[in-house]
Amino acid sequence: MNLSGNAAFKIVGPVVLVVNGQLSLNGDGIQVEDSGNASLRLYVSGNINANGNGNTPAFNNKTGKANNLVIIANGAAGQNLAVNGAGNSTFAFYGPNYNVNVNGNGHISGSIVANYISLGGSFHYDHRVDPLAPGTRRENALTSEDIVRYHVTTWRELTGRGANYARDTAAPFN
Repeated sequence: MNLSGNAAFKIVGPVVLVVNGQLSLNGDGIQVEDSGNASLRLYVSGNINANGNGNTPAFNNKTGKANNLVIIANGAAGQNLAVNGAGNSTFAFYGPNYNVNVNGNGHISGSIVANYISLGGSFHYDHRVDPLAPGTRRENALTSEDIVRYHVTTWRELTGRGANYARDTAAPFN
């Protein structure tokens, strides 16, 4: 499936879409409208390339609820989800074999389950999305069982003057 330019796939009701292969979104992409019952459950078996249009993200969930835009990527190991642009996206992504790269200075809100995740911009984890059953709503916050499923494997510490965070140059860190 390939959408480009000003072409937009607008979701106004509950929709299930199966893409057997690659998904390429350039421009206005997929828009889940804020119409009360709009939602998309998207199954993709290939690479996903989502390039927004300025501040309009390729996955534009106008409801602001991650459970209303669920992407289930069931491709082979080494498949990729690339999200590029400056817009704000809200979605739940479940692709344990996928490598996820978010580039640009946009903001992602929701949940991501992947083999590898690289985030540019910022990310807000929505604890109301069940990471192992996206699209279902969790009533409670994370439990100790959830915490052991996720762990940090690497990080980059910002040190010295001129770094991005003021904390690094303030007492007692200076």
